[in-house]
This record gives sequence, structure tokens and C-alpha cells, in this order.
Amino acid sequence: MFDNIGGKIKTLAGVTCALGMIASVCGAVALWTQNSRYTPTILLGVLVLGLGCLGSWIGSFFTYGFGQLIENTDNIHTDNMEIQRLLKKQNEDSTGSTSVVHRASTNMSKRWGDESAPANEEWTCPKCGLRNSKYVDRCINCDTRR
Repeated sequence: MFDNIGGKIKTLAGVTCALGMIASVCGAVALWTQNSRYTPTILLGVLVLGLGCLGSWIGSFFTYGFGQLIENTDNIHTDNMEIQRLLKKQNEDSTGSTSVVHRASTNMSKRWGDESAPANEEWTCPKCGLRNSKYVDRCINCDTRR
């Protein structure tokens, strides 16, 4: 039921917009059929048609945008989980032996004359296990204090 909820909300926005426009057309036609010399309703019908369609269209933007935000949040969460998996794998690789990334950065540092950052400048988060730079006091993944 809640799978692809962002797509469902975006579909709901389109359906709501269409139904609002249909209701505006029906309301305008109903007003036009009541037109007489004593009660002119042509202008009122045009206003109902124009403003009703415009209101339905603009109102659906908010619902559609909310659905898009949910989809983007799901994508960001999926990407974050993949990054965590890769970082844990890299962390596990670096505990047994020097990782490829660390060796490559050390080689680049020597080549360019810079000193490579020693491993003691990083700290591991006690909650999620992510390795963080010495320059941050909170984990960039779970916001736990050092």
C-alpha cells in the first residue's frame, strides 16, 4: 500500500486537478443554463470556469511537489545507505591491511610533496562506526558527538 507513495501522491495531484477542472466546467455550464434577461449569469459562469480551472491547476502544484519531495527523499536515503555500505566495506578492508584508497592518497601526497594525514586524525563514531575527520565534532552520518 505504501510502496512508491511519492508516485501515488503525484498521480493523486493529477487526478484532483482534472476533477477540479471538470467540476468548474460543469458549474459554468449550470450557470449558463440559468441565464435569463432578469438574472444574467454569463459573466459569473466565465469567472467560475476560469478561476475554478486556475485554482485546481495551481492547487495541484503543491500536492505534486510534495510527492516529488518524497521521491527525492527516498532516493537520497537509498544513496546514503549505499554510501554507508561502501564506507563500512572500506573500513573493514583498511583494518586488515592498507586500503587501496589510502595507498593511492599516500602515493599522491608523496608525489605532490604533501604529507598524508595520519590515521589518528580520524575518529570512529561509537554509534554507527563511520570514520570522521578530526575537524568535525559530530558524526556526519548520525550526528552523534565525538
